[in-house]
Amino acid sequence: MIKSMTGYGAAKGVSGKIEISIELKSVNNRYLDCTVKLPRVFLALEKPLKSVVQERISRGKVDVFVSIDMSNSDDVEIKVHTKLAQGYISALKQMAEDYDLDGSIRAIDLTRFPDIIQAEKIETDIDKLCEDCCKY
Repeated sequence: MIKSMTGYGAAKGVSGKIEISIELKSVNNRYLDCTVKLPRVFLALEKPLKSVVQERISRGKVDVFVSIDMSNSDDVEIKVHTKLAQGYISALKQMAEDYDLDGSIRAIDLTRFPDIIQAEKIETDIDKLCEDCCKY
C-alpha cells in the first residue's frame, strides 16, 4: 500500500443554510505542518479542524482552505424599535399642531430617525458548524 504526502482533495457540504467548501492540499514534509485558512469570523473552527487533520495525517505540509457562504442563511433579523417610533410620532404630531403644519406622517419619514429600524445579526451555532466542517 502506497502512502503519499502529496495530494489534493475538496469537499462541499451544507450546515443548515450555510454552504461549506473545504480544500486540502498537502506536499512532502518531514513533520506535520498544518495551516488552516478560513474567514476571520470563524477562527474558533481552526483548532478543531487542525485536530481532525492531526488524527488522520502524520506528516507533510498540509494546507486547509475553508470557504463559508452565508448568503442563503437567515442570519439577519430586522426589528422595529416601536417605543422609539411612537415617541417620534408623538413629537412630530405635536410639532405639526404647534406650528400649524400638515400632520401626515409616512413610514418612510420615520426611517430618517436613527435606531428606529435595526438589523440584528442572529448568532451562528459555531459548535454545529464546527461539527459539520469536521465531517467533510
